[in-house]
Amino acid sequence: MTLLSTYKIPIQREYSRKTYYIEDTTETSPDYFDVQDFPLVVGGGRYVVKIKGSTNLMIGSSVDVEIIDAEGQNLYVEVVNFVDRFLNYYVAFDVYDITAQGLATIYIVGEARIDQQGKLVPKEEQKKYNVRWSKDFNILPFERNNGELLFDEPPQASVAQVVIPARLAVASTSSAYNYTSSLTDPSLLSITSANFFGYDRDFASSEDILDARLRAITVNPKGAPKTANNVPTNIRDTDQDITNGSVVNYVSRFNTILQATSSFFIKDHLGGYFEFPSSASTPSFLAPALPSGYSVSGSVSDQLSNYYSTIVDIVNDKQAVISKPINVITVDNNNISSGAYSNFTYKKAALFSGSITYVPSANVFITSSTVSSSYVEFTFSDLNPISGQVYRIKTSAKLGSITGDYKVLNDQIIVPVEYLTDSNFSNTLNYARYESDYRLIGCFTTQSILDDYWLNMLEDSQGFDTITGSTNNSTQTDSAKIQATYTQSALLTTQFNQNYNENQTYTLGFNLTLEPYTELEVYMNSDPLSAYIITSLAYPRGFLKSLNNERSRYGGSQNRFGKYLGKIKNDRAVQKYYGRVLFDFDTDGNGFGRPLLRSKVIDDMAGYSGSAYVSDVSIKPYLLNGFTPNIVQYAIPLPTELIAAATLSQSIDFKIDYFDYTGKQSEYTTYIDDLVLNLKGDVQSNTCQDDIFIFEFASGTTTTEVALLNNQNQN
Repeated sequence: MTLLSTYKIPIQREYSRKTYYIEDTTETSPDYFDVQDFPLVVGGGRYVVKIKGSTNLMIGSSVDVEIIDAEGQNLYVEVVNFVDRFLNYYVAFDVYDITAQGLATIYIVGEARIDQQGKLVPKEEQKKYNVRWSKDFNILPFERNNGELLFDEPPQASVAQVVIPARLAVASTSSAYNYTSSLTDPSLLSITSANFFGYDRDFASSEDILDARLRAITVNPKGAPKTANNVPTNIRDTDQDITNGSVVNYVSRFNTILQATSSFFIKDHLGGYFEFPSSASTPSFLAPALPSGYSVSGSVSDQLSNYYSTIVDIVNDKQAVISKPINVITVDNNNISSGAYSNFTYKKAALFSGSITYVPSANVFITSSTVSSSYVEFTFSDLNPISGQVYRIKTSAKLGSITGDYKVLNDQIIVPVEYLTDSNFSNTLNYARYESDYRLIGCFTTQSILDDYWLNMLEDSQGFDTITGSTNNSTQTDSAKIQATYTQSALLTTQFNQNYNENQTYTLGFNLTLEPYTELEVYMNSDPLSAYIITSLAYPRGFLKSLNNERSRYGGSQNRFGKYLGKIKNDRAVQKYYGRVLFDFDTDGNGFGRPLLRSKVIDDMAGYSGSAYVSDVSIKPYLLNGFTPNIVQYAIPLPTELIAAATLSQSIDFKIDYFDYTGKQSEYTTYIDDLVLNLKGDVQSNTCQDDIFIFEFASGTTTTEVALLNNQNQN
């Protein structure tokens, strides 16, 4: 039996619309396809359908598969080049966050040799698909991946010994764990809700089912119960202003705005709780009025005195996004039967006092000891199961000369690697505390982060001038301002490169506000910033340059900014807050690279200037709910006996086991035998501090290339 793969870009196969000589209505198609272990309910991620096949199919014929979701769209399906020990063929399909929730149908078609009565298929029905089997199953795209954890190829694991400062999480000397900020002037506050459609799709029962980013920032100072379902429920939406990218706008999910007319909000409020301290502090102005015949059950003040919501976004120092609208239970006075109670959402609330309870960022932090310790660092560059999701990795080791049992070193929950970090500087456990133990250089919480890790430049046809960057809180909190004029674009890029692996997909994300008539271009760059031409460089590059589409602005056939990812264009006369913008990109090779953001005034708007404001800049391996990150990295403190073995160049055996979120272990286990650890002094692949190349423009000269200073790694 030969299997045809369906397509990377799903195409309507029409198997659901055609008629076939044989309609197989059995549960598992034992007479033809012999389907094994079919999933009836799936969450997000990748799953497989196992097909054994029957001798009732024509020898040498093909089998094809199509899956149609609840909205009539094809799912991505591929036939995996893998046959297990039971001689099952594997058909894999993907469920994304944009896949429709509800009943989907799988159709499997093939060429039967005989019908269900054992008679030969007529000649006119031969040499084509003449048998179809179908089955319905339920898709819940934001639920966990419940597929069996299967690999068709072994993950590639690299192991190295690293020596880094010992780190310890400590509490500050502050006696108060929770802080409270009070908003006491009713005239300065308002709450506004747009049309309210719920927090996620209809099946999501609670605002506490938060996506991965919100889970990382929720500080939960009140200790309120939270679901343990760590599922990213954010949906990537399209926006007509964004080219080649998507947006995760939290206001579209949590569309209630808490507004102050004077500066109040700080980033530490993110993840805290907003509430009315008492019934006397609840809103005295609410709009619109209740419909005729309806009244509030009890009193508004008594109901709202129990109101609290999570701060899910801080837009700027005057505006925050909260998780719940202002609603009350109402009574339909025209209907005294059961079911007369309902919820009514107010679109506007004012004249109230409120408070925010939060954990300050300085309360808990990671400190770097002056004493260095030995760690063994594991990096997985292609952790791609054909089914299921790797949730935990258990690492065991033993001396290579010993035949005894392995000793468990670490049990690691998988999190994606953050690339924009400084491994030499420990991270304060603030709103991003779960992202990395290292400083997150894309979070512009202080001016020093912008000064120490980023380059701000003005650019025209003659070259680049370095300027001092500035942070901003009034337009977008903790953001870097990229200010351009009609004649000069502005650039923001990291001072140092990151180390990327070839043929991997990453996501560059940041929060964005654009002023009127301003656009922001997004690049990944591996070369020195060049004013004119491109010269061949010897060092390994992760990204190649795109073609130059601005020859009227500067010469050269290739783009001097690097690999073009996309852009965001605000062509209106009003400022726009986009929320979180995402750009996915592939690497062109193994090597170094860095993000580059270019702000400029749109064409035909001579005399204008405009700025882009970016915050929380992040680069991670591409990740969607239910899928395992392509790149995983973690470091384990070495036990004494293994430190001694490494010192004496004695070999060590490692065993790596993979588990899903239920704790069920994959049949596949990785063994790394007779490994002699090679000492290295830094963690290259998740740090921004690859100080190998310093890029400077040779100002005042007529050279056609920016000066390249090839320095030694100073880590």
